[in-house]
Amino acid sequence: MKGVEQNKIKFLIGCILFLVLFCLFQPKIAVARSIIDTPFKSQVPPGLWEFTLNCGQTSLVMLSSFIESNIPSETDIKDVDDWLFKKYGDPINGYSGSVTNVDKLVTWAKEYKNFKESYSGVGGLKWLDEMLSSGQPVIVAVNINMDVGKKGHFMVALQIINSEIIVHDPGKTNGGWKHFPLRTFLDSWATQNNSYVIIKKDNIEYESIDFENEQIQSQETPDNQSSIFTRIKDFFGDLLFDNDPAQSVESQKITTEEDLVEVEEPVYNLQLLNSPEALKVNKGQTEAQITVRAKNIGNTSWEQKKVSINVVGGHAPNEPYKHPTWFTALRPSLLDQASVSPGGEGTFTTKINIPQEPGNYTFRLQVVRQDGYNFYQIGSRFYFLNISVLEEIEEIVVEEIDVQEEEKTLGEKIEQTVEDLIEDVLDQTKETINEVENTVENIVNTVKKFFGGGGGGSSNPPPVDEVIQEEEVIEIGDPEINIISPPSNSITNTSTFEIIGTKNEVTDFVYINSSTEFVSFISSTSWQANLVLSEGENNYEIYGKNSDGDITPTTSVKVVLDSIPPTVPIVSTELNTSATPTINISWSSNDDGVGIANYDMEYKIDEGEWQNLLDNTTSTEYTIEVELLQTYNFRARARDSIDNVSSWSSEDENIVLADWIKTVVINEVSWMGTSEIKNVGKDCKLHNWIELYNPGVDDIDLNGWKLAIDDKEIILDGTIESGGYYLLVKQQGTKLALIEIEVDLAYSDRKIDLRDEGAHLILKDSDQKIIDELNFETGWPAGSITAGPNNNFYQPMGRIDPALPGSYPDNWETISQINPYGKTNNCGALFGSPRKANNDLWLIDSPYFYYGDYYVDGVFTLTPEHNPYIIGSNFNISAGESLHVEPGVIFVGQYNTSLIKIDGGSLFINGTTENPVVFTSSRDKNYCEYDLPNTNIGDPIAGDWSRIEIKNGGSANINNVKFLFGGQSFKRTDGFFATKFMSHVLFITSGDVSVNNSSFINNYTRANYPEYNSVIWIDNSEMVTTTVGITNSLFNTGYTAIKADKINNGVEIITTESNNTFQNFSSPDGPVDLSDLQVPTSTPE
Repeated sequence: MKGVEQNKIKFLIGCILFLVLFCLFQPKIAVARSIIDTPFKSQVPPGLWEFTLNCGQTSLVMLSSFIESNIPSETDIKDVDDWLFKKYGDPINGYSGSVTNVDKLVTWAKEYKNFKESYSGVGGLKWLDEMLSSGQPVIVAVNINMDVGKKGHFMVALQIINSEIIVHDPGKTNGGWKHFPLRTFLDSWATQNNSYVIIKKDNIEYESIDFENEQIQSQETPDNQSSIFTRIKDFFGDLLFDNDPAQSVESQKITTEEDLVEVEEPVYNLQLLNSPEALKVNKGQTEAQITVRAKNIGNTSWEQKKVSINVVGGHAPNEPYKHPTWFTALRPSLLDQASVSPGGEGTFTTKINIPQEPGNYTFRLQVVRQDGYNFYQIGSRFYFLNISVLEEIEEIVVEEIDVQEEEKTLGEKIEQTVEDLIEDVLDQTKETINEVENTVENIVNTVKKFFGGGGGGSSNPPPVDEVIQEEEVIEIGDPEINIISPPSNSITNTSTFEIIGTKNEVTDFVYINSSTEFVSFISSTSWQANLVLSEGENNYEIYGKNSDGDITPTTSVKVVLDSIPPTVPIVSTELNTSATPTINISWSSNDDGVGIANYDMEYKIDEGEWQNLLDNTTSTEYTIEVELLQTYNFRARARDSIDNVSSWSSEDENIVLADWIKTVVINEVSWMGTSEIKNVGKDCKLHNWIELYNPGVDDIDLNGWKLAIDDKEIILDGTIESGGYYLLVKQQGTKLALIEIEVDLAYSDRKIDLRDEGAHLILKDSDQKIIDELNFETGWPAGSITAGPNNNFYQPMGRIDPALPGSYPDNWETISQINPYGKTNNCGALFGSPRKANNDLWLIDSPYFYYGDYYVDGVFTLTPEHNPYIIGSNFNISAGESLHVEPGVIFVGQYNTSLIKIDGGSLFINGTTENPVVFTSSRDKNYCEYDLPNTNIGDPIAGDWSRIEIKNGGSANINNVKFLFGGQSFKRTDGFFATKFMSHVLFITSGDVSVNNSSFINNYTRANYPEYNSVIWIDNSEMVTTTVGITNSLFNTGYTAIKADKINNGVEIITTESNNTFQNFSSPDGPVDLSDLQVPTSTPE
């Protein structure tokens, strides 16, 4: 009987164990899911981090590699830069790239890669989430570091999880799989108008990246399948349990009522039970198995197919730990249990690879749940595994404890076996806790009753006493917190800031400025807070609190945000050519925040590339050796102690031409002489002259200065005034090259010669420092020959800009005007501008061949370029020739006898209302700044110049001209005793004249010959029909304005005048006198 009872007991226990194991460990089938990973590449290399603008280009390369399943490279980015340069002219900048935009990115994808389905647009969060969930990475336009106060930036969006977005940030060396708060991302995206770029090829739909769209197929338990406890209870039936029908009906009723209750909002939360953990391994161990234990403290059960552990930080940081058994590249394991009810404990078991280098490592995991195609973190804490890889192998000894088990009765053994079974069941699931407790109690009581009469050779067990346990009173300890970083006083240049700290397990809350909004718990004993700072000082009061309301002492943290860079440096330069040419550079900047830490200084030569001169220097001055005739440009930028960097200083303000100091310059050189004329006692080809110019504001003493011509020197003396000139003239015997002009120094050494082949001129001061230099030993850069009918005349070369080097060939031009100052010594006209500004004050004189390109095919054209033009006493326009005057031209009379004769030729003056042509006095400072020779100093007066004379059938078409201070009298003799003095501005003896929209002001009147004083005089003494028309003109001051004289010899004078204005005329016959006309053809108005 005893053996039968034992067999019954063994059979009963075996059945229980079989059913439990069968229910708990049914085979599960999982299908591995495919993952499309977007490879990461930072935008440097190529280029340099301080200059790189390749974020858009690199984002393109990452998505292109994603589509084509290859690895993005530096060469790929260079190819994009090259294409943008060819397509749009975008600078390559040493493959640091240029700023681009969404349109250019799409065009590159379509034209260069043939990704025809690519496009750009403006999106929103819902759209972006759908695109990422479908497996399509998206290029998004945001800001650097997602900081709305910084410049625009491109990133690649990969995944949205809970309140975070995961991106590839090409602007960081380790920018792959970066996490940003979703709110921060949305604010940054909004500053760029929510712009995006989609790169697609042939409208292919891609699988989801990472784990977001994976489908898990597992064998599910049917809804009508009983729980483990129900199946155990049903198996034993009436043998172990009381099957009261009434209880069954009541249970069914309750179930029905519960079905009608509205389901509460699901809440997912957890408590990590074994984080942080430490793992010590010996070098050489390749893998380890870990288990993450978590308690479900939400109100919703966890299902195995929807809950898993996920690595933190993305692919790259976790690649060393990735084990072949992992569920996916980012998800090591699903939940070990089929489900975990609220209040229950779940586990996640996986293997990891161990790093092989000795050292300390941290591996992090988070628990996530899947909802459709999206994944959400459960809770806010991470599982931390601190791995220590030891250099030397340590022997790990595990002591075995020999436990002598007491001999137990059969009833005790059964009871112990059942209790062990119950403990195993509770480890698998905590569902229906009350049912488990009732079931266990029934099992224990039934077994005890069943074997109550002394089986197993032992006495009857004592009766089971009802034990009433008092509720244990647990005392909660005091809360504690510590701040690991930052220190109590910190300075940063980024608007986002992290505070990290620790706490004890009884601290349930951490407050920052009385709020828990920004605090998250990393583990049960660690926390962090992500804060957004305001510019300037930010103060935080931090304390912890437990569930009883006890609080810790308050810790104060001050964080100063200084995101404003120093001011742009001011750079000053000074050229020093006293010995070896050098440039002294100094610079300065200001910073109202943490202060200047250092500077960067760069330079470039001519149009070359910028080169580094100084890096991170604390100095504010530097001296660099330079080469003459090269242009140097300098720029600087300032950096404060927290790496705020200013912009580069202006590139246009610090350009230095390495040349001599040039306080006095060689300004004009007549290296050919004055002409080819050669007479007894003079050779005009040797009549050289040289002009010096003082461009400064101070007079300069030239005593002791030297001008070297090749290997010969001329000793200078005297003073050159500010803005003044110094004239050196060659002397042959007693004859100077120039006359009737002030000469500062005459030199007569025959060995001093300006050779036609070229020469080297050096000007030195009294300390023998080089002041200016002309090195033209291989040929002169300017100077020309004007061909005359008998001899050639020589035009000197003049300097264009005194600030530029004298040895620059392009800084010289030919001086082609005839000078009103001075004369040659019987060598023809004097070309050039000795003692005056180069190419100013053109003397208008005959013959016309003097004027080269300005006289073409009988037409002499004057433009405002060389204003003012000087009228001499010998300027004639003969038959077959014409003078054309463009708007804005100014004429001044050199003498009071100055005139222009239209002697059978033609005059065309084409002024406009806005730009009239002007004839005036050389003393009229409104139009002429120079004091001409033979002109009295003072204010202009009437009669400072004489007239325009039209004779011998000449013609004049005069439009929009101002005639000022003209009409000086001249002597006219019509016979031996018929001399008279005439005063006219226009003197017409025959021809065709038209005057329109002009003015005659301050006209000269000779008092003792009033009848011969008329602004316009018409007489036809040459017996040629004369036609004169005068309209819309102003006449002011004189005796008569318009007069036709009786000397017409019976030939017609056709005169009309209309719409004219006359002021201040003294003739009793009125301002217009046409009474002597014998054959008038029109009546004056």
